[in-house]
Amino acid sequence: PKLPEDPPDVFTEDELRQLMKICQGRTFNDRRDMAAVRLLIDTGMRRAELAGLKVDSLDFNLDVAVVVGKGSRQRATPFGHRTAKALDQYLRSRRRHPHGQSRRHEGGALMRRIPSSTPALASLAHRIIWQARLPGACPHRPGTRAKVVWGG
Repeated sequence: PKLPEDPPDVFTEDELRQLMKICQGRTFNDRRDMAAVRLLIDTGMRRAELAGLKVDSLDFNLDVAVVVGKGSRQRATPFGHRTAKALDQYLRSRRRHPHGQSRRHEGGALMRRIPSSTPALASLAHRIIWQARLPGACPHRPGTRAKVVWGG
C-alpha cells in the first residue's frame, strides 16, 4: 500500500518577499540574483535546470523558459511578468558587464559568471536565505523549506 505523502513545507508570502528584498539593487550581482530567485520561485525549476539554462531557451513573447530536466527531458516552465522584467534587467546589465560579451559564453548559459553551476547556486541560496534570516530554512538540508525553492 502507498503511504500518504505530507506536502512539503513552502515559504510564506512574507518570507518570499524577504528573499526578494535581499536581491534588490542595481548592481550586476543584484540583478543576476533577483533573476535567479524569481525564476526558481516562479517556475519551480531545479537548481541544475537553472544552472544549465541557456539564453536561447527563454521566450519573452510567451514568458516561458525551456529547461532540460531529469532524464534529459525538456519541459516548458512559464514565468510571470515580474520575472520577465527581472530577466530583462539582468540581461541588459550583463551586456554592460566587462565579461558579459565573452566569446567563451556566446549563446551560453543564462547565469554565466557565477552562479553557473549547481554548487554555486547552492552557495547563492545559502547566502540569500541567511541574509533574509529565515528560521529553519537551509538549502543544504533535505526536507527544509529551502528544498522546495532551491532543491536539486
